[in-house]
Amino acid sequence: GIIAPDVFEHITYQEKKKVIAEAYRCLKPGGAFIIKTPNLEYLKISLFIKRFFAILRFKPPVNIHIPHTRSNPDSQHCGLTTYAALVKILVNNAFHFPAITYIPLIRNRFPGCISRFIYGKKMFCEQIIVTERKPLFLGFYP
Repeated sequence: GIIAPDVFEHITYQEKKKVIAEAYRCLKPGGAFIIKTPNLEYLKISLFIKRFFAILRFKPPVNIHIPHTRSNPDSQHCGLTTYAALVKILVNNAFHFPAITYIPLIRNRFPGCISRFIYGKKMFCEQIIVTERKPLFLGFYP
C-alpha cells in the first residue's frame, strides 16, 4: 500500500497527476492508496466566517486568510483541493471507486445544537481521507 498523509496540499495539480500515476504503477492489484488532505470547502467556509466576525468587531477583513495558502506570505499549501478534483484525477488514472472518509469537526465551544447540526456534514469536515484500491482487473469504465 501507499499512504500520502499531508502531501497533496503541498504540490500542484500537474504534480498530483504524476504522483497518482506513479502510485498506480507501483501498486500491486488490490493494493491500497490512501490520501489525507485538508478540505478546501471547509477552509473557504471558515475563512468567510472569520472575515464576517472581523467586520462585526470593526477590524479589516483583508488581513485574514487561510494559513499557509497563496494569499499568505508563508505559502506552503499551494495545492489545496476538493474531493471532486481528487476523484477526477484518480478516475483518469484507472482508480475506479474512491472511498472517502470525512473527519468531522468537533469543537467544545459550540452549543450542543450547533455541534449536532454540523457533525458529519462534508463541508464542515477539516480533513478528507480518500482510500482507493488498484483494481484486480482493468475493465471498461465510463
